[in-house]
Amino acid sequence: FMVYEAIAVQNDEDALHLLGSKPEDVFSRVIISSDGSSKHTVPILKNGKRTPTSNVSLIAYEPNQASWQVSTNLDGYLFVSDAYYPGWKAYVDGVSVAVFRADLAFRSVFVPQGEHVVDFRYEPMSFRLGLSMAAGSLIMVLATLLWSFRE
Repeated sequence: FMVYEAIAVQNDEDALHLLGSKPEDVFSRVIISSDGSSKHTVPILKNGKRTPTSNVSLIAYEPNQASWQVSTNLDGYLFVSDAYYPGWKAYVDGVSVAVFRADLAFRSVFVPQGEHVVDFRYEPMSFRLGLSMAAGSLIMVLATLLWSFRE
């Protein structure tokens, strides 16, 4: 679902306090946690007094990727109640965007007003590194075998 208020906090204690102080606000705002090392800035929403309307529909859902069609008349945040974990990447209309840790445990991305397709893909660096190492090892084994058959 879309939310149109975002609060950035510097630590989990602040996020927990805000979540506990007004638990009913979880459907209207997102609390974005940062440990201070995040390279992404939380976009500020300047929607004024306009009434938000949105439609979010699931396109596809698999363990390592999910896609949503999002229509919104205001800038906002798509809140996904799937677990946040490093390695998740997000794309709005094919363009890479920041994935924020929302409400301590979930994922959220900034979505500008309009019609968009939002894709989440699990692309951890460890998988790519392991794949590169395996490919390099395979090349070395093949080169060794070819070298030994050369004589």
